Amino acid sequence: MIGKQVGVQQKINILLKLNCVIILSCSTNLNFFKINVTGKQLGPSYVHLFLHSPIFGSFQIFQTITPVEPLLQKVVHRFYAPRLMAPIVKILICGESIMFERDMNIWDHKIYRGNPQLIVEDSSVKKFRKWYSNFYSVNSDGFNISETLQW
Repeated sequence: MIGKQVGVQQKINILLKLNCVIILSCSTNLNFFKINVTGKQLGPSYVHLFLHSPIFGSFQIFQTITPVEPLLQKVVHRFYAPRLMAPIVKILICGESIMFERDMNIWDHKIYRGNPQLIVEDSSVKKFRKWYSNFYSVNSDGFNISETLQW
């Protein structure tokens, strides 16, 4: 596990790992598509996904996030796959672009809740928020909404 020493007593894990299987099926016996996904997130700004399909093979996706200014980030996605997978990767890039644009619309209208009500299935959200909070200090600037329309 990659870690960062903070002071003398506290060690923060900066590597987050994810494993999942995505299956597209019309019944329990007929699977159209299956892909194994292993992801690693190094801090809040770097994501590396390893994807493997028994039919199409393996490929990787790298995502980097660079803060530009408050409320503005530069996000870059890089896809690496064998040349024979190019048509499939183009479809994946198109789908990923559509989903990312939808996510941006959600991010633009989100409201931070310090202690949101979560159901059992959302327990990973709480764990992720706790892990992500390790990258902020007491000196980190927060975002304050102005009460007036004055600039």
